[in-house]
Amino acid sequence: MDRCTQPRKATPSRLPLPQFEVVDWSAHLPASHYLTRLLMQLGELGLSKGDHHGLGLIDAHRGPLLDLLDWRDDLGGMPLDNLIDWENLNFETLRARRLRARRGERVLPRIELKAEINRRGNLSVRWYPHGFFDGAWAAGQGHLYRPRTQDGAGRLYQADFLEFWGDDNPKGHDRPSNELLYIQGVAALRLYGGDDQGGPGYECGNFKRLLIFALRACFNSLVAKLRASYEVGLLNDFQFEFADPDPAKLSEARVLTTWRLVSLGGRQAQGDHGL
Repeated sequence: MDRCTQPRKATPSRLPLPQFEVVDWSAHLPASHYLTRLLMQLGELGLSKGDHHGLGLIDAHRGPLLDLLDWRDDLGGMPLDNLIDWENLNFETLRARRLRARRGERVLPRIELKAEINRRGNLSVRWYPHGFFDGAWAAGQGHLYRPRTQDGAGRLYQADFLEFWGDDNPKGHDRPSNELLYIQGVAALRLYGGDDQGGPGYECGNFKRLLIFALRACFNSLVAKLRASYEVGLLNDFQFEFADPDPAKLSEARVLTTWRLVSLGGRQAQGDHGL
């Protein structure tokens, strides 16, 4: 539980943030849409870039906001370089798959995305080769894995990659070499009944909802970009629950009440996902 749900004495030297506008979720809008809406509302107080401390944003909100602003809708860095390394593709398998494919069917390297909130409350999204969680990859030295000829159930397995390096534990501020998205502090964005009644100098509920929508939009953007070049299976996805619009507030937007990351037991393959 973050400090939004705990009483806090008013600080006369700080201006309260305005009541945040209720915004509805759309899977077709980018993260920049929600972040822009949030920053424009913060800007009503004359917020200057980098002045988050002056407005009294609690750490539980400042961390995710700054991480999302850094990430935006971009995708790059070493994890992507490792993924698109053409020398690591198994072209023999890809050619064999093309020969078996139906006419007009795209044959792309297969990967799977795993999204989880770790023990520290941070969101981590990592890529793995298809079959990794079915026992089709054998651990070698360090964090290097190589494909087997059969998966854990004894089924014939043909890998699209020659090897895989991931889930390593780098030192300092570096992240694992297969991690494509990392946002700190998302566990603190859980919604509580007292959020809309204010807290640390500003109303928390819709502030957190905007961050949550931006978070999911970043994830959706990542999946969409990867699906242009890869066959992507999802091991997890976001799940939202909404309340009907409040007629008293003259708003047609649904109100997000609960969000969570859920496991997709059947592993959602190429196609639409999310709400």
